[in-house]
Amino acid sequence: MHRTIDRDRGRRRVDYSVVVPLRGVVTASVAVAATLAAVVLVERGGAAIFLLCLALVACICLQPLAGAIARIVGRGAGIAISALLGIVVTTTALGGLAWELDRQASSITDAVGAAVEDLDPDSTAATWAERIDVADRVEGALDGFATRIVIGADDPIAAAGVFGRIVVVFVLAGFMLAGGGSLLTAGVHLARRTATRARLHAGLRAAHDRAGPFFRRTVMLSLVHGALAALWCATTDLPGPISLGAWVAVASMVPILGASVGWALIAGIASARGESLWLVVLVAAVVITADRIVRRRYIDPRLRPGPLLTLLGLAAGAFAAGPAGALVGLYAVAAFSAFVAAQDASSGDVVVQLVEGQPEAWGQDGGSPEDCPVVAVADGGERLLRLRLSNRSAVVAAVLVAGAWASFRLGQQIAPLIIWIAVATLITFGLDRPIAALCVRTKAPRWAAVAAVLSASAVALGVLAVFAGPSVADSAGSIVGDAPETVESLESLPLVGDVLRERDASAEVEQWLTDLPDRVGDSAAVGRVAKAAGDGLLGAGLIISLVVAALLDGPRLVRALDRRVPVSRRREVRHLGSATYRTISRVAAAAALVATLNGTVVMTLALVLGIPLAVVLGVWAAGWNFVPQVGGFIGALPLVALGFGQSPAIGSIALVTFVGYQTFENHVIQPIVGSRAVDLPPLVMMIGVLIGGALAGFVGALMAGPTLGVAKAALDELRPEAVTRIDPPST
Repeated sequence: MHRTIDRDRGRRRVDYSVVVPLRGVVTASVAVAATLAAVVLVERGGAAIFLLCLALVACICLQPLAGAIARIVGRGAGIAISALLGIVVTTTALGGLAWELDRQASSITDAVGAAVEDLDPDSTAATWAERIDVADRVEGALDGFATRIVIGADDPIAAAGVFGRIVVVFVLAGFMLAGGGSLLTAGVHLARRTATRARLHAGLRAAHDRAGPFFRRTVMLSLVHGALAALWCATTDLPGPISLGAWVAVASMVPILGASVGWALIAGIASARGESLWLVVLVAAVVITADRIVRRRYIDPRLRPGPLLTLLGLAAGAFAAGPAGALVGLYAVAAFSAFVAAQDASSGDVVVQLVEGQPEAWGQDGGSPEDCPVVAVADGGERLLRLRLSNRSAVVAAVLVAGAWASFRLGQQIAPLIIWIAVATLITFGLDRPIAALCVRTKAPRWAAVAAVLSASAVALGVLAVFAGPSVADSAGSIVGDAPETVESLESLPLVGDVLRERDASAEVEQWLTDLPDRVGDSAAVGRVAKAAGDGLLGAGLIISLVVAALLDGPRLVRALDRRVPVSRRREVRHLGSATYRTISRVAAAAALVATLNGTVVMTLALVLGIPLAVVLGVWAAGWNFVPQVGGFIGALPLVALGFGQSPAIGSIALVTFVGYQTFENHVIQPIVGSRAVDLPPLVMMIGVLIGGALAGFVGALMAGPTLGVAKAALDELRPEAVTRIDPPST
């Protein structure tokens, strides 16, 4: 081998000149062009890609119907008739739902107007209702509500567009029924290795034979569940039986808590109309139990993606493309589960063989140097390294870049879901430790331990709400009523007192409170508050569902993932997983304990000093205490401000006392509690908080600590011989 000596460093090295043939240059150019085309397709053709996904879902739904009709009138006619029936049924269902929602919106508008007229003219409620125009706002919000919910807009052109998309989807579904199988077979035969083709065939066959029936039966059972709910509502004369049935059908697709939430709305409406609440609860329990039995016996046995994956698929699809996207997400999860379950080894091997696979004769006797993609030759006094780029490389590059860009765009569309998943993950790891300890000590099954811990948490929150609710309302009312006097008392403070007196701050505050209803009525604040409340309620419900699903289904998914890891890497992956679990659970438990102590101190201090909203101040301080470094002081700001609102002396006592406690927490409690968690320098934590806050706001700052802890644990596990801890310099 030709070697030269590097005289500056005194060591040998081998020099090669890399040569790419003209064919390789052309292939690289094609790869760049194909990659750009794929990225543009993902960027501008999102609607078309989504229509193809919907057509695939429609094809899965229509397949049994088309097969049954084909046995009578022939295959072509069966496909055409089934596609036409799909168009008619879908259009009729959407039209009927829109009509029902529009009728209920009119009833709600009339009811709100009548309720406003029945208010006492001298009451505060009547004053606020008149100043913010409750009746007109409700009428404006509900005008066209049905078409906006069902169609996405309230104009005839949008309705025609939706009908056109329905026709396109089912026409594409018909073409997929006619020739989709042959296209898949041709695509599989592009793989070079026979073993890879066999595994791809097995995976696609499993997705067809197991994911298809799972999806169809799940949707059909949800529709039956909704029909039973609608029948019950119609029998008991509840308003909007069609819309309530549709709501229950959609909610029942959500695993674990979905059906209960769907029937909870019916129970609330029935109770408000004077119907027997216990009768509704009994009917709901019977229907939900029957639903669970049918799912377990006739849907889950052949394929069990589990509640966590199902929930993630539904949520991701719904956030990306609405209710229709949820159906796509459900089938995607089912197909992925069936494909993975059909593989007898790591599914990653299939991808590696598909991307990097060589002809099966590679490396055997009889191969020639021309067959080698990398050849080193001598040309005079120069060594040349000839690289032969394949067409496969162009395809792989385009697919990888387009897939990465598609994932990025999808992440942008479901950004709130990603944040809620992060919060749910932190809560799950925090709750898993007491659940595991309860299982070990009592020998109880995991589902019983999960139910016990979650029930105890729910009872604690319920007791807090019952006892804190009236005091919060009274305190809020007193703060608003006493606000001018509070501001006037602050005029005796040094520095700011003179400024408050010069500006007559107490009179300005009183005038501001007087004009508040009119300003609210003239602004869009009501709509923003309603939207924020709805988003918060949706987020809370999704977080609770994710936590419950992860606690119940997480261990099964971990075991399934462990079986799919290659044996050669299984030990390393297990160590890394254990280190990650320990790190996140310790960080979550330590943060929860310190935050609880902080909130308790703030609430106790407010109660002792007579500062209003003591419970709210405690919860506020506990929530902000999860943010490292600055969270404790931000959480104490309302306590100190309301303390100075009572009197300068109370505010000073609150400030001094909390600063003393926060110092004790930072230097004594945090080191003791966090000694078993990951210890990171304050500078690293602060940088992580700033980056997390810039990326995802409060939740990003909240997740900075666990993320950095996991990263450090991964470094410690993957490089046990290296010292990864960075201690701050000694002073």
